[in-house]
Amino acid sequence: MSFPKTAVVVVITVLTMWFILSGDRRIQALRERPVSSKKKSVVQEKEKKKSVVIDAENKNTSSLPDEDSQPDEDIETAITLLIPKKAAGYYGEMKGEIPDGKGLMIYKNGEKYEGAWRLGKRHGYGIFWFASGQKYSGMWDKGKMHGEGGYMLPDGSQYYGEMKQNAISGKGECHYEDGSLYSGEWIQGKWQGCGVYSLPDGRSVTAFFLKQQVIKQFKSVEACHQWRDGDDDADNSERGDNDVQ
Repeated sequence: MSFPKTAVVVVITVLTMWFILSGDRRIQALRERPVSSKKKSVVQEKEKKKSVVIDAENKNTSSLPDEDSQPDEDIETAITLLIPKKAAGYYGEMKGEIPDGKGLMIYKNGEKYEGAWRLGKRHGYGIFWFASGQKYSGMWDKGKMHGEGGYMLPDGSQYYGEMKQNAISGKGECHYEDGSLYSGEWIQGKWQGCGVYSLPDGRSVTAFFLKQQVIKQFKSVEACHQWRDGDDDADNSERGDNDVQ
């Protein structure tokens, strides 16, 4: 029995269309099928990693610290036991491993210094407490007391004035424990030059001093300066050679 060619063509065409429509429905069903939680977590993790990489390249991830919050490599606050060797500890600003800026140094003998530093030396304004009980508060230059400052001596006397290379030198005044006062010129901690020594009872002597000894008395400090500078007209003085203590 034979079939007409037209009928065969129609059957083939119908079968082809059925396979095509069935395939489209299967593909659509797969697309609409819910993703399992395991596969979903894998996909999310991949997306997260991708996002972090992108943000890191833009320097905007929360895991990267703010660049402004990083400490300066040259100046930091730290405690060191290394500089100087006689120090028990240092707290303050540093440049590298050297005190530089403001800081407190405590020494093994009980002395301490708090104030300004430059390249490991006391420099600028600072306060130094000596083991002997003395105290200096004033200016420093390259590790030495130099400039205006206040100096409290072990006996309670207080000096305020100029310092030069760790010594009382220049112009200044000292208040002594007995109530007396010297105001004038100094060299190496001694009255030397023109000055006035005042006693607690109100008496005073204005003179040119040499190592705390009265060389010549004057009626005024100005007259002493004139005489010291070679002005012969300033002979309004009286001779004195007593030792003033």
